[in-house]
Amino acid sequence: MIDEIPGVEVVAEAATVTQALESVDTFKPDLVIVDLHMPGNGLALVETIGQRKERPTILVLTNYPYMQYRNRCLAAGAEYFFDKATEFDAVVRVLADMAHPAH
Repeated sequence: MIDEIPGVEVVAEAATVTQALESVDTFKPDLVIVDLHMPGNGLALVETIGQRKERPTILVLTNYPYMQYRNRCLAAGAEYFFDKATEFDAVVRVLADMAHPAH
């Protein structure tokens, strides 16, 4: 579904935190979508990327939309935090807005 958004290109997918960090370093994406439940701890990925001086926008998409996770992710550097079950359309809007920002 993400590939269908005009102006958006998926440059990599990662199954683990280690793969995700390697992909961020290799491809230097504008945005990283993180699942908190990924192997290796998605929150650790958010924290690691969030500490970098030059980094992509971080969007957390999770089945665990609990307030304590939301607060920790946003404090760690995530710009967005969405519930997979009820807010996926918000992800599409964010990506479309990033691909075609209003002037």
